[in-house]
Amino acid sequence: MQNLSRWQNLENILRKDGKPALNVGFIQCAGSRTPDHLPYCSGTCCMDSLKQAAYIREQNPEAKAHIIYRDIRTPGLYENFYRSRQDDPGVFLTQGDVVGVKETTDKKIAVEVDNTLFGEPVNFEMDLLVLAVGQVPSTLSGESALNLEYRQGPDLPELKYGYPDSTLSVFLIKTRQNGKFLCFLVPYGSRWILMTPSLMPLERK
Repeated sequence: MQNLSRWQNLENILRKDGKPALNVGFIQCAGSRTPDHLPYCSGTCCMDSLKQAAYIREQNPEAKAHIIYRDIRTPGLYENFYRSRQDDPGVFLTQGDVVGVKETTDKKIAVEVDNTLFGEPVNFEMDLLVLAVGQVPSTLSGESALNLEYRQGPDLPELKYGYPDSTLSVFLIKTRQNGKFLCFLVPYGSRWILMTPSLMPLERK
């Protein structure tokens, strides 16, 4: 199917034939939360699809975004962004199970959804279909992997599916703050990098 993409690639592509995509579909949990593939939730796919739906609507107000989901997971204040997409008349959220996907003769993609809130199957025809596939651990090898292990330390806890344990606390040296979970270190580090110039004294002439 030439107009099928993963969500990670959507922002870098156009339709293969160069025509504008007026109906863009997103299938959530594509291969995730299923015992025979990825049994876990990646935690970011719902927000990524909602964000990309917003981009599509901003770029072309005539375009429509259809998000097909089991349930939407937007923790914390991200719930406000979810509600803003619900209020957008060009974003359609359909709860149900995708039971069929096929390419039509004019290169569009037909999607059949069952177990919906309507109690009956629903059919869509998309110009572009995006799969919100799950995330898997990096497969670093060689020198890169050795360097990463050296920086993290040999005793970094690892979860069942190969991810580092994000609940391991790292205690910052010479600060009054408590330990930070690993998953918060990147935004905290980025914040301080951006703040550093404002904390430095101005050069006096």
